[in-house]
Amino acid sequence: TGMEHIIESLLFLAKPQDGILQQVPIQLSRSTEEILEKYEEAPIEYHKPKKEISSTIDYELYKRMLTNLIENAIKYKSAGKINISLTKESLEISNSVEKNISPEELNRFTERFYQRDTSRNTEGYGLGLALVAKIVGIFGWTLTFECKENIFTVKIGIK
Repeated sequence: TGMEHIIESLLFLAKPQDGILQQVPIQLSRSTEEILEKYEEAPIEYHKPKKEISSTIDYELYKRMLTNLIENAIKYKSAGKINISLTKESLEISNSVEKNISPEELNRFTERFYQRDTSRNTEGYGLGLALVAKIVGIFGWTLTFECKENIFTVKIGIK
């Protein structure tokens, strides 16, 4: 299954953007809550908007993107809770990390097969954030990474 996952991910990354979308209006807050149900046991704090936010996007791609980001946050957090915040402008996911990540390294996060832990002590193939970056691009959104005072934050600008 690991090899299937790698091949599926690489094929997705290689596909042109057109022709792969099932864009429909979705309610982002409600969809995010549905996806988070799978992670009931995880230390996640979800800050949802007071008013529902709608966007015309592919739900399965949104689910894939958010699942990847949540699983990365769970895998790499050092302590405390994972914070997920949704506003009409952005989706932010932040978690604590053992040490700060340099801007140079943050710039490499969306490279295919890039992994911070080169000792192979962690699971994964280094494709997850490349997939996230492609999905964010398909949606016409923006993606930035930041790490300050041992807090790693993924910010997705929603348009």
